[in-house]
Amino acid sequence: MLLAAAGCTGSEEPTDESSSTHVSVHELDGARVDLLAADVPIAELPETTDREASGLPPTLGIEPGQDLPGLAATDQPVRAVMLRQAETSARVHLVLYLPGAEEEYVEVDRELHGRLQDGPEPLTPQSSWISRDGHQVVVPQPGAVVVVDVAGGSVSEVAIPDETVAQAGWTASGDLLAQGRTAAWRVSDGTATRDHGSTATTSRRLITSSPGHLSMASYDEDGGIAGDRGPMPGPVNSVLGPTAVSPQGRAAAAVSLLPPVAADLGADEAIYISAPDATDDARILAFERGEGSFSGPQPSGWSGERVLLSSTFTQTQPWILEYDPAEGAVARVAELTGYVGGPRPKPGELVLHPALASPWPAVGAD
Repeated sequence: MLLAAAGCTGSEEPTDESSSTHVSVHELDGARVDLLAADVPIAELPETTDREASGLPPTLGIEPGQDLPGLAATDQPVRAVMLRQAETSARVHLVLYLPGAEEEYVEVDRELHGRLQDGPEPLTPQSSWISRDGHQVVVPQPGAVVVVDVAGGSVSEVAIPDETVAQAGWTASGDLLAQGRTAAWRVSDGTATRDHGSTATTSRRLITSSPGHLSMASYDEDGGIAGDRGPMPGPVNSVLGPTAVSPQGRAAAAVSLLPPVAADLGADEAIYISAPDATDDARILAFERGEGSFSGPQPSGWSGERVLLSSTFTQTQPWILEYDPAEGAVARVAELTGYVGGPRPKPGELVLHPALASPWPAVGAD
């Protein structure tokens, strides 16, 4: 059974609250805000009622130091990508989760830079890395992209004349794009060509923010800008990460709340979800501050109409949750293993958090 939230009345006070759901509902700045209380242990949230749709097992990940088979050709699509600390400092390996394959976890034998040139942030798994059919994975690197052909069991690298490359992804039509600080690059036949007006994302939409303004850009199947909508409703201060888009068109992104609202709710971090038709029917899932609360939430993908969430503090909150914006319902999907944490992960430990294929099931998968 999921945590069900009640309807809204338009007041900043909660419209309803149940001791059994730990969710209160608020109407703020034109958006419904579902507030998950901090006093509910994540392990005690109800379990998903549709595991098959999620494509995830109850436990996702590997044990620290666990020996994994290398990449081999398979018809099974990638469901999740993870990064594992390599023997070399500041280097990582890519780990793929392939549900239904003979070997469900494989490790790609290629050392990757764990940090990119475009800033101090570490290389972070993104849903955009996984192609829509789940048979290819791309990883951005300084001045290059590494392309993993899962179906063919091979790895290649394409040089890009841009040391600031920090994002990479596949368009809806299957083209590969890489994004630097000031330019996008289209990769074809082992060659990168500068591409004007494109963005490296599989998302058909991208939620962005500027002071006092939340907007959402739309993209066509080739990655070109198709339109922009704004301002979007909701008490949002800034967007904190990439956008994950459902097959039905809902867009989700991590956000911070406006300071007065954050103070009133006792919640700084939230997930913003747009309506499928980009109307003003927005939803926000906020996380109340407190010991054990779900911190640093990021949208990792979608399971039908439910957005899948992971924490940027995976080692202390090792769960993937799901949120149904239509019902205001939260449930736990998978417990993560292998994320030991700490500032200096040891070789064989998973780092950061996983990213999930979106859409799922993969386009063209049986």
